[in-house]
This record gives sequence, structure tokens and C-alpha cells, in this order.
Amino acid sequence: MPLVSVVIPTFNTPPNIINSTISSVINQSYKNIEIIIVDDCSTNQHTKETIRLWQNKFPQIQAIFLNRNYGVAKATNIGAQHAKGSFIAFIDHDDIWHWRKLEVTIQEMENNNLNLILHLSWAFDGSTKKLLNPLPFPFLTTNKASFEDILLRNLRFTSNSQLVVRAQFFKELHGFKEDLRITGDRDFVLRASSRLDKLHIIPKPLTFYRIHQHNLHKEKVLLAIMEDLSISSRHFINLINATDKPVELFTRFIQRSFFIYAEKIPWLQPRISFFMASLLIAPLSFVKNELVLRIKWRASPPSVWTSANKPEIIEKEFAATLKKIADTLDRFNIHPREKF
Repeated sequence: MPLVSVVIPTFNTPPNIINSTISSVINQSYKNIEIIIVDDCSTNQHTKETIRLWQNKFPQIQAIFLNRNYGVAKATNIGAQHAKGSFIAFIDHDDIWHWRKLEVTIQEMENNNLNLILHLSWAFDGSTKKLLNPLPFPFLTTNKASFEDILLRNLRFTSNSQLVVRAQFFKELHGFKEDLRITGDRDFVLRASSRLDKLHIIPKPLTFYRIHQHNLHKEKVLLAIMEDLSISSRHFINLINATDKPVELFTRFIQRSFFIYAEKIPWLQPRISFFMASLLIAPLSFVKNELVLRIKWRASPPSVWTSANKPEIIEKEFAATLKKIADTLDRFNIHPREKF
């Protein structure tokens, strides 16, 4: 059972939220782990006090307190530099892991000799604890994705909390780009996929992504869009220089961008208007085929996805995960646990 290093970057995280995140890691069925919490110079003293509380209770937790605010990418890289494990897993300071996340991912990586693995994520309302998206729509028919798929499809596999990587491979890629404030995770997955034949994806939500006021902030959304455009364009240029179908790839790239941003910017809706614009740069047949693919996928997703994503099953597993978190906070008398 190889050692897994779990890196958690934090910054001014409310105690009730960081409590649930750390507890979801402590509760993993896979026990050979070390936890490295990197506080990015929080000004909220309650955040630091909460981290020290956990560090004092669990010897496998190492806390690093930075003396200046570097941003999430550098804070995460610093944590990875202290990692002793063969594998590194990341979790954002406000997310929650399914209690079997490491068991499932490490077993899959060991069995298939993988350098990197991804899995699905379900969003939940941070206030009500209700699951929000009943089924992910990655528009893939298998549990593998190419660099082209990641770049040009409407894929949502790029949160740090959704990936596990071999430590050596992470070093070879030089970690996350530290000039990216929000989308370093997507850039990392794109750089990784460009060096791999296929990216393996576990078609099961093993991370629960918390939706709250901060991560919906307008300025943060706009910055994410600008960064995504920058990194996607850079990778797209490398792809289009090596292809004999530039028009088709360019259309897919624009479509992917539009689908992503239409969710965040109301005036870009309804999305169907984009397909009308696509007629200016691509044959009607291609636009039609792309639209038909998406409609068919939504109407009847492949069994590789639906079998692992039945809403009633996920709701039970989410409830079990929340119960384990609450039990741990009670058992070790860690508060506040209210509204975690």
C-alpha cells in the first residue's frame, strides 16, 4: 500500500468549512496517507488556529504557514515539494472527498500503471447541503480522454480535487504554473494529457464541489474566463500546427469556449445561437453532427457513465460522507461543526 501525500492549500478558510475538508481526508478508507496543509499567509487567525488544532490531534498532518501570500498555485507546489508519497492527491480547502476516493483511484492507478487519473465531481449547495447537478455531461463514450478531448470538449475534469498524480510525473511537469491564479489545474491537466496517450477517467463522482458565495464572485468568474482563454488558446495553437483539419478543430474550439462561458455570462445565452454563428466558419454538416452528438448524449448517456451516477445512489453516498465527517468532528471534539 504506497504512501499517498494529500496537499491542501488554504487561505482565510472559515473553520467550519476547513473542518469538513480535512475530516473528509481523515475519513478515507485508504489509510496510508500524509496530509500537508499549506496556509497561504491567512489574515484570519481562526483559520490558522483550526489548522493547528488538527495538526495537534493527528500526527500524519504537517502544517506549513507561509510568511507571504503567494497564491494557490505556488502554495500547492510548496506542499508537493514536501511530499514523501509515491502519489500526490490535491483537495481545495472548501471541497469534500467521497470517503473511498483514494482507495478507488490508487487501486486503478496501480492496476493500470497510470501516471495520472481523473474522476467526476458533483456540486452541492454549501448552505443547504443539497446536490445540484444530477448527472455530469462530458460527452464521452468511454472512460478515457485524449488531449484533444480535454481541450475541445466541454469537459469538467480540471479541479485539483479531482486528480491524483504520481509524484515523479508531477515533478517532470514542474507542478502547477504559478502565474495562473485560478485555472492552473486545467493547464496542468492539458500539459499532462499532451504527454500521455489517454487520460483515464473514473466515471464516478469522488469529489463534492461546494458552491458558495465566494466561488461565484463575479470578479473571480471573469478572471477564470480570461485565464482559460489564454491557456486554451496556447494549447490550441500547438494542436492546430500539427493537424490537417484546422477548420474543424477551430470550430470545435470556439464551440467549447462558448459552451463553457455561456454558463457564466447570461448575455451569451441561449447557447443555440452559437451554432448559427458556427455556420460562418464551418460546414453545416459538421455543426449538425456536433449538435446531434450532444443531444443524443443528454438523452441517453453511455452506460459507462450512467451506471456509476444514479442519483439515488449518489445521494446516499453523499449523505454517508457527510455523516462520517460529522462523526469525526464529534469524536475529536472539533468545533465549530455547525453548517459544515
